[in-house]
Amino acid sequence: MSSKATTGNKTNRIHIVDLARGVLAGMFQQKCNENEKRNGSMSNSLATNRIYNLADNLPEARPTVLSFARELLSSIEISVTDDVTTTATAITTTKTNSRSSVSRQNRREKESKVVCNKRMRQELLSDSGLLFPTYREGLNEIFNAQTTPWRR
Repeated sequence: MSSKATTGNKTNRIHIVDLARGVLAGMFQQKCNENEKRNGSMSNSLATNRIYNLADNLPEARPTVLSFARELLSSIEISVTDDVTTTATAITTTKTNSRSSVSRQNRREKESKVVCNKRMRQELLSDSGLLFPTYREGLNEIFNAQTTPWRR
């Protein structure tokens, strides 16, 4: 499936399962570090408090992701109008027009919400990695889940 859409600012996403796995791994790691500290056996390999970017491996623009979701739904003959994309564009335009600073508008048009997930992959999910490394796998999982309304 090819998902050609207009490009825009790219954003990282993460499937809820991978998010939960990352949070739990961080909590477990924190607990282990606290126990090691109490026992006096803490190694200096990891600091007690760490910050992680929990994100997938493929940042993409919203229109591209919506286009892929539309393709998935149309594969089972569910029609999706362009209202979703039109509404998202209208909201963005309204917000942009209401801002007082032109320089702020220009900066936001150029900025990206892409983050590096290397530390997460190395320290939290090093054994198994992400179950859903891109938005494509994540949306496919949601689409094919037995609990989704279109699968009843």
